[in-house]
Amino acid sequence: MEDLPPTMVLERDECLDRLSAAPLARILVSVRCLPTALPARIRVLNREKILIASSDPSIVLAAQRHDVLTVQVDGVDDENHTWSVVASGIAEVSPEIGPM
Repeated sequence: MEDLPPTMVLERDECLDRLSAAPLARILVSVRCLPTALPARIRVLNREKILIASSDPSIVLAAQRHDVLTVQVDGVDDENHTWSVVASGIAEVSPEIGPM
């Protein structure tokens, strides 16, 4: 088995930068007690909250129930290193903020 490259932990600011630059994310939500990953557009607001734009009924219902959702984005940097950012929090329905 070949050696795997070491794993690095990104600083919070770098994670926020990568989340902010992501055009698309995976939203991890429980649907009928099963974990599910659904695509959605996201926007980071004031480096504190993540706005999820989705009309998927599973995501909307989870926000109405104040479920915990997880947002995940992945990519490859300029040096060909893969990276992944995962953020979790309690969902809530937000008034319309405008186009994303």
